[in-house]
Amino acid sequence: MNWYKKSQTEDVEETTFDDIRPIYECDGIKYVQESIDLDKPLYEIDIQALDKMWQKDSGYYISNEDLGIGTRRQEFVDWLKLGHPVETPFVSVYKGVVYFTNGRHRTAVLRDMGKNKMLFTVSSDSDQDALREIGGRKIK
Repeated sequence: MNWYKKSQTEDVEETTFDDIRPIYECDGIKYVQESIDLDKPLYEIDIQALDKMWQKDSGYYISNEDLGIGTRRQEFVDWLKLGHPVETPFVSVYKGVVYFTNGRHRTAVLRDMGKNKMLFTVSSDSDQDALREIGGRKIK
């Protein structure tokens, strides 16, 4: 049974997950926003540029050598193997620093897999200039 419907939004594919949440595809990964975030902006962001700004949040940055919290990285790798959509990480960008509300481990895994771009739900009061610096392109 096909559980999603396809449509096209520029170069990011959009589909519908369980006929409730849209699915967007970017760099070979399918994404959905959390249900509580559907009214918030969605951006395609360059992972390497985001990573440079994220490193400035030293208490929460996850390097490629860092395992993060418990088994979260491996659990996400296992989730990806199942082919399910990934919930978009939620970030805020202020004064040249990226702060995560959620999704640090997902971002670290996809960065370490060599993905170039990811989709992120972005706080609506984020710094627009900083978003442009990390290649932020608003999807919705």
